[in-house]
Amino acid sequence: YTFEEPLPVAERVDDTGEYHLMELPGFGVLLLGKRGGTIDPRTVSSLTPPNEKLAQACRSTLTERQLREQRDRFEAVFAAIPEPVVNVVVENGTERIVRANKAFQETFVGDERSIRGQDLNELVVPDGQSANTEGLVEALNRGRPLESELKRNTISGNRHFLFSGVPVTAGEKAEYFGVYVDITEQKQRQQTLEKLYDAAQELLGERSRQEVCTH
Repeated sequence: YTFEEPLPVAERVDDTGEYHLMELPGFGVLLLGKRGGTIDPRTVSSLTPPNEKLAQACRSTLTERQLREQRDRFEAVFAAIPEPVVNVVVENGTERIVRANKAFQETFVGDERSIRGQDLNELVVPDGQSANTEGLVEALNRGRPLESELKRNTISGNRHFLFSGVPVTAGEKAEYFGVYVDITEQKQRQQTLEKLYDAAQELLGERSRQEVCTH
């Protein structure tokens, strides 16, 4: 709807009273009416500051609602990913968990207890191994995803994963989403084929049929 006259607009209604239409920036108009008599001009002029505050409040509410809807959609996608996914912030060289999806909980934790704020590496890195946090942070600071094959401790024992660390650009601290794809069976098949290849090479190295049969 458009007005022929610029706002604010003041009109009298026959034998009823007076109304004022004032612009509510970005949202529409604000209607101020009085039954009987007229509205004091000083009252009208004093409404400009609260009108602007009301418009700002409306904009803030709209922005908050949009952000909440975006966050809800993100949480739904985050929870629906079938692979273990964890959101991590690096604080003073320690990878601390911000949130994790259900698949991560079931794979590495085994129950619903809260792991927010825990050291990720203390939870998943097997004994005797060290985490490459410095290399990870270096890649994240360059804005590049990091992919690597890792052995990680799960509730069912050590398993092999293809890890992808995707950097989060917002914020001062290094932050990433880590996705773990289980490649244990693929790794086991690869190791079996390597053993068969080594065995075949040893057989080819034997000098006689008898040595081959004995081997």
